[in-house]
Amino acid sequence: MTSYTKFGEYTRILRAKHHETMNDMCQVLNVSRCCLSAVEHGKRKVPSRWFDILVEHYKLNDVETSELLQAMDDSCQSVRFDLSDAGDIKKHCVLEFSRIFNNLSNEDAERILKICNKYKK
Repeated sequence: MTSYTKFGEYTRILRAKHHETMNDMCQVLNVSRCCLSAVEHGKRKVPSRWFDILVEHYKLNDVETSELLQAMDDSCQSVRFDLSDAGDIKKHCVLEFSRIFNNLSNEDAERILKICNKYKK
């Protein structure tokens, strides 16, 4: 049985809804079948540039756009931070967070999310 990420599941539904094939989506994203398949199966990270391409091509409404973003987030296995322009305190914050992340309780994670949501644009 083939296992897809949330992004993979979402894109398969999106293609079916729009009567498109995997090859059609590959052309839209300008990638090979092998690349798209690897992303859908979680072997490669979902390129962030794909978000705008898919939203525009499929004319996604606000709900669908939110679902796509959630599927991309749910499929993420790792995160990279560019700390080159961050000050010392922000660097320290990110590094400390990465050290304690796996030990966070769900309650602490929810409190951190509330703080993060204050800074969303």
